[in-house]
Amino acid sequence: MKDEAHWRDELMKAIAAKEAIMEGRQVLVRMKDDGMTWQAAYEILLKMLREGDGILTEEEDDLLRDLADVPYGHCAPSFRVWP
Repeated sequence: MKDEAHWRDELMKAIAAKEAIMEGRQVLVRMKDDGMTWQAAYEILLKMLREGDGILTEEEDDLLRDLADVPYGHCAPSFRVWP
């Protein structure tokens, strides 16, 4: 399994992309495929938000918050990654 730093880098690249939400979801799919639980993915996103307070742009913060809903299941059924 890839380490947290790898996934943090991947998520930051995703939120910088034109289609940030879709790119971010694809990162979450890869995290799941790599054996990560939804809880571990959620914790990485929360840690990124805590550590990014005052550093992330408002848009980056919003995108990470939107992506944090996905592992927890607070998204459309068609957008869910973990059951």
